[in-house]
Amino acid sequence: GWFLLMGHPPEQVMGHPFADIIHPDDRAACLAAMQQVLATGEPLQGLEHRTQHQDSSWHWFNTNGTVLRDESGAVTGFEGTVSDITVRKQMEDALRSSRQRYRSLLENLSDVLFTLTPEGSLDYVSPQWSAEFGHDLGDVLNQPFTRFVHPDDQAGCLASIKQVFESGTRQNGLEYRSLCKDGSYLWCSANGVRLNDESTGQVSFVGLARNISQGKADQQALTASLSLLN
Repeated sequence: GWFLLMGHPPEQVMGHPFADIIHPDDRAACLAAMQQVLATGEPLQGLEHRTQHQDSSWHWFNTNGTVLRDESGAVTGFEGTVSDITVRKQMEDALRSSRQRYRSLLENLSDVLFTLTPEGSLDYVSPQWSAEFGHDLGDVLNQPFTRFVHPDDQAGCLASIKQVFESGTRQNGLEYRSLCKDGSYLWCSANGVRLNDESTGQVSFVGLARNISQGKADQQALTASLSLLN
């Protein structure tokens, strides 16, 4: 079994310190875990570390084991099992990298990304929120979304969000005024969808808001000009 996992013939590793084939970055944690097991007698469970294969590559392993004692209680050794988890670790790294790239993409959008709980609280806002509206992100998270919406627009926003949560239909072009830190308001247009997290069972409203104040101002100016012509 050792040869199939590690590529080393057993005679090459018998009598050598276990730490010799552990990745340098993992040795301290492995030694600390082993010392803890020897000191307490508790089983070793789920120790993850990299071990060098015969071909000099590093494989991830999960190690479990127990301390062996003689009739007097003295420690005589350690008996354990290892399983190769390299593929799992590679998949985790790839998923983590993908999530980081996705998050970086979202947070560098010119629009504001936000998510709401079914109760209407903001549980995520992208950094662009601060750039657009001036609030520190810490003052926004876990606050009701309506706190940052003009009173005259709150009912319409709540109705649209409720519809998305209940029906799962996409909301496009919801216009409302968003409160800035200085007390002024900016016109925004938001799109939103319901997101169902199958792993946790949680449901969220994911919205993307765009500042359309300049467009609103231009529209109002055009309307005023046309009224003068008439």
